[in-house]
Amino acid sequence: MSGDILREVVEEASAITSSLSENIQGIAFAKVFDALLRQRGIETPSRPRRTTTRAAQTGRPGTGIRSGASHRAGPKLALGRLIDSGYFASRRDLPNIQRYLRDSYGYDYGSNVLSISLLRLIRDGRLSRQKNSSGQYEYCVDEASADSVNRRRTKARTPLLTDGRAINK
Repeated sequence: MSGDILREVVEEASAITSSLSENIQGIAFAKVFDALLRQRGIETPSRPRRTTTRAAQTGRPGTGIRSGASHRAGPKLALGRLIDSGYFASRRDLPNIQRYLRDSYGYDYGSNVLSISLLRLIRDGRLSRQKNSSGQYEYCVDEASADSVNRRRTKARTPLLTDGRAINK
């Protein structure tokens, strides 16, 4: 492809997309650029689809929910993995949990995010908490919550013996 044709296509694509809002200019430019190249009989290699975050769509940080699959575990999932690995067999306070996740797994969650996820795990029956002598909550898996989780897992895995219809006796 000659440099003159490429320069001409870039200028034309820029002119077409310059009146659009900044949020969509990049995507629109790529589409117009490809269309102009095809119009001139120049085939373009297909590009992988870009995943955008909600922060990029809305322009607000902190709403970073990916439209594609994310490689980072959410705080509840990360805490669930710690429960399954036996980390909560002894009592742990929030700063220790935070430090362990950061040092062992590279997850740097804020205390607010972690405390919300810990509370959800308590409500799910997977953890329990008690205040220590300094007034801080300590989280652990006790026998009652472990039994509750095991019963739920067993119940979920129990196969149905009928096809769901009432049995006529």
